[in-house]
Amino acid sequence: MNPVRSPCPVRNLKFLTGLGRKNLTIFSTLDQWRHSKKQIMSEIRRNNCIRQTSNGVNLKNTFLIILMFLVPVFLTGFLAVLEKRGGNNDSLKHQNESAYDLKNLQDQPESPAKNGGVWILPYASPVFKPWRDWSIEDPEIEAKSAILMEIKDGSERILFQKNIENRLPIASLTKIMTAVIAIENMPLEKIVKISKEAINQEGEAGKLVVDEEILVKNLLYAMLLESSNDAAFALASGFGWDSFIGLMNEKAKALQLKNTNFASPMGFDSPDNFSTSYDLARLINYSLKNQFLWQILKTSSFETADVSGKFLHRWENTNKLLNLLSNIVGGKTGFTNVAGGCIALVIENPKNNSKIISVLLGSPDENKRFEETEKLIDWVYRAYQW
Repeated sequence: MNPVRSPCPVRNLKFLTGLGRKNLTIFSTLDQWRHSKKQIMSEIRRNNCIRQTSNGVNLKNTFLIILMFLVPVFLTGFLAVLEKRGGNNDSLKHQNESAYDLKNLQDQPESPAKNGGVWILPYASPVFKPWRDWSIEDPEIEAKSAILMEIKDGSERILFQKNIENRLPIASLTKIMTAVIAIENMPLEKIVKISKEAINQEGEAGKLVVDEEILVKNLLYAMLLESSNDAAFALASGFGWDSFIGLMNEKAKALQLKNTNFASPMGFDSPDNFSTSYDLARLINYSLKNQFLWQILKTSSFETADVSGKFLHRWENTNKLLNLLSNIVGGKTGFTNVAGGCIALVIENPKNNSKIISVLLGSPDENKRFEETEKLIDWVYRAYQW
């Protein structure tokens, strides 16, 4: 005899997958699924959605129980593949991986849906954090672009974004890439002679002296603390100007910074020197592996001398947040009249042992960049449950 058709067939079986623009996030886990089996089966029975054969053998029930064990295994493997390919997959690169969207859950139907379908929702608590608390509204900032990105166990999660793909001038945030190239390609103890052309670069930061000889590692302090254009020029010239800029752009390509290009190691305003807050956050994530670089970016002040000991230097960090916010890993500032105020900051997040990268571009003035960065950091601790 043919099986009896249920008056309410299961048309939709959803495992709480999040679907957004260019983004797919899977929230079901094996533990969550095991915890939810009884409630799910109860929901199915309550809606008379079990098909039985005439001899009483519950084939549909057996099938669903087997499915409950196979699906999470498949999803776990699928998620691992997506995470592995996440750095190269455009569809995943802009995840707001708060991992569990309470607002979206509240919007899901709790009773049979249209056309006789049944939505089956998990009843267990989600396991991925941070969770977005939608009772906390997004902050309003005047900067043209900004991003907050959480870094943990090799993964990137966007916690806040504003125009993160807009190409903008980045001023002295360029020097983060300059430092990466210098550290990876020049011996730190190499001696560089300061030329008159280096001294003639725009700005007085660094106060280097013509013909003084100074170590690469000390030039890095001048460039990253006081944002010395003289030091940036000297580093690139000491390696080979065109080759150095070429390496900057090759590194950007290797890191798949698709909206980034460099025209100089200083970051002067130029149509050919630009990036995005998203690309810069990913560059910073890459640079975090270099402890010496971030040791410099966390330093408040530094004193040194040239090789002869004749010329003494003291450089002060331009980052005003360095001694105001706790758990700072380091940061870099930038400003030009065209780029406006720019700042990149990394902080340790003790709530879940992660790091949060903040990048802000195009602030109306030099002080506003600090105020709005502090505002974003304060917001992210309140807006997410860690």
